[in-house]
Amino acid sequence: MNTIKPFDHAVLLDHSGSVKKNIIALENQVTEGGIGSLVVETMADSGVGKRFARPWSKDTYTHGGSRENLMHHCRLDALALVRGIDDLCSAEFGITEEDLDPVRQG
Repeated sequence: MNTIKPFDHAVLLDHSGSVKKNIIALENQVTEGGIGSLVVETMADSGVGKRFARPWSKDTYTHGGSRENLMHHCRLDALALVRGIDDLCSAEFGITEEDLDPVRQG
């Protein structure tokens, strides 16, 4: 999803119903009032009882750099997603950058 509007609450609720336990989102824009907030509000208003995590940087200014460095700095890279899943599941799966390399090289 790349914009907040139009937002189809029914599609989100249908999808969240198919998820067994937890929902995680990465968002590359504002953390307050962004898509993640809309998702959490929709879930709460509809009584969806699933844990939700947003493992990205809070609103912040970034410096210049390569895409890879900025994704890492803003916690929008693959390892940030893995760490968000670790936190959400209250577990540590032990996945490292080295474990992700073969997947990146596809």
